[in-house]
Amino acid sequence: MAEERFDVSHVDALVKAFRAHQVDFLIFGKGAAIIMGYPATTLDVDLFLPKSPENGAKVVAALQYLGFALTESQIPEIVRGKDFVHLNGPFRLDLVHAPDGLPDYQTVKRRSITIDQYPLVSLRDIIASKEAAGRIKDQMDLQLLKSFQEIELTIEDYENAGGFKDALSLHADEAYKEIGRDPQRGEHYQRISQLLFRSLTRQTDEGMWVFQARSYSCATAKIACMS
Repeated sequence: MAEERFDVSHVDALVKAFRAHQVDFLIFGKGAAIIMGYPATTLDVDLFLPKSPENGAKVVAALQYLGFALTESQIPEIVRGKDFVHLNGPFRLDLVHAPDGLPDYQTVKRRSITIDQYPLVSLRDIIASKEAAGRIKDQMDLQLLKSFQEIELTIEDYENAGGFKDALSLHADEAYKEIGRDPQRGEHYQRISQLLFRSLTRQTDEGMWVFQARSYSCATAKIACMS
């Protein structure tokens, strides 16, 4: 019987099985936004998959390995890349080969992001797809996702500001100085910023600090350990 709520442990198992079977896939929908830190729940895991019989056959093998009892009709639907396939099994899973409002898979994949081991459709594409679908049940989520998007900065944002490295350094330095101006909490805010920086970076053998992507939950857990 399928679980009733999104559980990241389901995604962990799915990612492990799909990688073992060399499946090309992206995590999609509200589940992807939740991994990015969006505060919500959902009933199922959504995947965006390319329309490829070779990849579809790998998807079938990976799902059967996970314990999905696929029917005789579902297997060819997955292999040929039917636009939408809903599955019940160890957890609820939606396979999407042609999401509303989005271009082909390879285009979406080029602008996707990876957090920890999770390959995710970008937040902008998640919002664009929900807008194109026009479903009434998505309207509240759309407003909240757009509010959440306002705090998202992408590589393109920094490049448009004159170069990723310089813009990122300037943005971080200015923000750090600004929060320190608070007469009562400035020192506290700067301490949180220092911990956040350390949770999102690692030091190379050459002594350079480089970015390492983490989910919101992983970053806050690491900050708690360093506090």
